[in-house]
Amino acid sequence: MTALSSAEQERSTQAVQLGQGHTQAALQLTSLQGPAMRAKLVQLTQLLLRLLDGFVMPADLIGSGEDLREALARGQSSGSVTMASSVTADVSR
Repeated sequence: MTALSSAEQERSTQAVQLGQGHTQAALQLTSLQGPAMRAKLVQLTQLLLRLLDGFVMPADLIGSGEDLREALARGQSSGSVTMASSVTADVSR
């Protein structure tokens, strides 16, 4: 029984050390690649905003206090067809 307990304690210690090693490696990689990732996210966000600027109208936007069902009804009654209204049309059921 002592041998089994000792083996389990050693296995547990190794598992903790392995987890700590992976954590340190992930933190290092995040520190090294963080600025490049942030720059890429900024670039993608700017691209998305340019794309949305071309076809999203103010009437398509949902106000902060507006209910989703009201926004969908407003969009359908005005003839505005958006991806959001077609994807979430089953919300009103």
